[in-house]
Amino acid sequence: MQQKARKEYPRLTAGLLAEGLKNLGLGRGDIVFMHSSLKDLAPAGQLLALPEMGMPLVLEALKEMVGPEGLIAVPTLTSCFVKSSVGPTGEIWDKKTTPSRVGVITNYLLRQRGVRRSDHPSHSIAALGHRAAEFVEGHAWNAGSTFHRGGPWGRLCEWDAKILFLGTYLSTCTLVHCVEDWMGLPYLESSECLILDENRDVRIVTVTGSPTGPRDFYNSRDTKLEKKFAQAGFYKTGRVCMAEVTLFKARDLVCRLWRWLEEDPWLLLKTDKSDPWSQRAGKAAEKHLAAFGKPCPWA
Repeated sequence: MQQKARKEYPRLTAGLLAEGLKNLGLGRGDIVFMHSSLKDLAPAGQLLALPEMGMPLVLEALKEMVGPEGLIAVPTLTSCFVKSSVGPTGEIWDKKTTPSRVGVITNYLLRQRGVRRSDHPSHSIAALGHRAAEFVEGHAWNAGSTFHRGGPWGRLCEWDAKILFLGTYLSTCTLVHCVEDWMGLPYLESSECLILDENRDVRIVTVTGSPTGPRDFYNSRDTKLEKKFAQAGFYKTGRVCMAEVTLFKARDLVCRLWRWLEEDPWLLLKTDKSDPWSQRAGKAAEKHLAAFGKPCPWA
């Protein structure tokens, strides 16, 4: 039997990454919020041969593109929930030491000098670059809902940030939950997290606006949201080494998703009638959005 030829990919370099990002439209002074998957960026053999699996190349390319007046941010979500039924467990929140659960590149960024991290036990953001400390301000368990607009999740729109998928897709896009929060969708819940308080004692605290329960857009590309996204065409996409790379403005997704949810309250939810949570959530969303009527703040 004839063996299938192995596909060859270009050697991963900071220059190759920077060129791909430039072609997408990333530029000097930009604020970029990145979702990433290192294993999808290059073949394992290439990554293993590079210092720290090539992660320094990713950061070098981003720094080169946005320059000293730009800002690089990543989600640094954690496993600090008390109950596994609402989210990942096993960690106690300390913004200096608790690892991110959303990719090795996010943990690499957390180790960099000058990085700043918001102080939320389940959905923190880390930032590096111009105004990083200001960007992550106002995001703690007792400073509003998980995605409230006065913190860094809101600043993604207020500061006109760009969203970058590096080997990832909409299934990883936490900004979707921000829209659910900002529209007041009633299926977001309160959840309990473990934190270390100021005395270094373990404490249980309640976070509000938490995205518990299943969603249709999780862990798949063949979803209602992906189809809407593809048809809208407000993003740019390309390929860097092995990875598909996508770039768009946070405001563009938020404004469109706002409208799409008004048209279809079930857009982000499963329609499986055997799933009680989804059925309750969908009916509650229908009722809420029927009387909503608030325009998107960035439309």
